Amino acid sequence: MPLTNQETPATGHPSTSMPSSAFLLARLDTLRNSLLEHFKYIIEASQVGRKVKQVSRDPATDRIYDETVEVDETKTPSLAQTKMDQVRMNVEVEGLIKKCEDLLALSRVLKEGWIFGGLDTIKKSDDEEARRETEEWRQANENMEKWMSTYFKSNKSSSTTSELSDGGND
Repeated sequence: MPLTNQETPATGHPSTSMPSSAFLLARLDTLRNSLLEHFKYIIEASQVGRKVKQVSRDPATDRIYDETVEVDETKTPSLAQTKMDQVRMNVEVEGLIKKCEDLLALSRVLKEGWIFGGLDTIKKSDDEEARRETEEWRQANENMEKWMSTYFKSNKSSSTTSELSDGGND
């Protein structure tokens, strides 16, 4: 039954083309580094006392505005300081969650590419292995031909003399 204008065949392939492996690796590195930075700032914000680096970060652009503030360990933090730390912690946690979501989206892209054949990692490795195996067989064949030619050349002269000596004994 032919398809009408409203029906489209289900191809099962993703609608967009697969990004290059260099782009995917760069994206993975960027997400990993950003994830570690957010985690580092969360740990720094949770420390009380010493010198504390106050950081404000724009989660959308990852632009960092920082300043170092001296905090006296003997004094308890003020309400304003506690609220500022809470806001900073919330911003960093939101950034951490956003980067985790981006990492999950990247893993979905990789899975789609792998399932629907956009990555071609298995095919390339199979082709490379077949090429390597063919090269090994070709090299073995050349080595065998060299060995056979030298073997028969050296044995040809000795076999003719042995055949002559054997033929004379009959």
